[in-house]
Amino acid sequence: MECKREEKRLKFRNTVKDLCHSCNTWKPETSFGVNSRGDERLKTCNSCASEKKSKAIDVHRIEIKSEPIVQKKDLWYLHKGTVMLFIVGPGEFAMQKCSEAVYSGEIGTQKEREIAKIAIGILNNDVHNDLDAGPEAIREALEKAKAQHQTT
Repeated sequence: MECKREEKRLKFRNTVKDLCHSCNTWKPETSFGVNSRGDERLKTCNSCASEKKSKAIDVHRIEIKSEPIVQKKDLWYLHKGTVMLFIVGPGEFAMQKCSEAVYSGEIGTQKEREIAKIAIGILNNDVHNDLDAGPEAIREALEKAKAQHQTT
């Protein structure tokens, strides 16, 4: 058995060129890999094998790209400052207080937090990532939120 294995090893090592079964081209022995046992040369050259592998990766990427990505990240959020609540957005000046100042206890009343959360929902739906939206847009959303909160 040992001799037959050695004979196989010498057989594929001594061949100067071999035919790639993928591209049908005669290539030097160094262009071919060896199987996992190490006793036979692969029938496909290294360049064809890597090309086949890259095509498989590209097909996988295409499949991933074809899946719809519809996650919408909320850009407006409620920030709890040291003495009051603020609604903050993506723009440079998108910040507006939305509660009265509190110097002891919990910042913002339950009603103020509820109104602020409604306003944030309005902002995320209406102006989402508008970098020009500022305090005016926040005040308008707060007014709408107050009206909605009163009706509930």
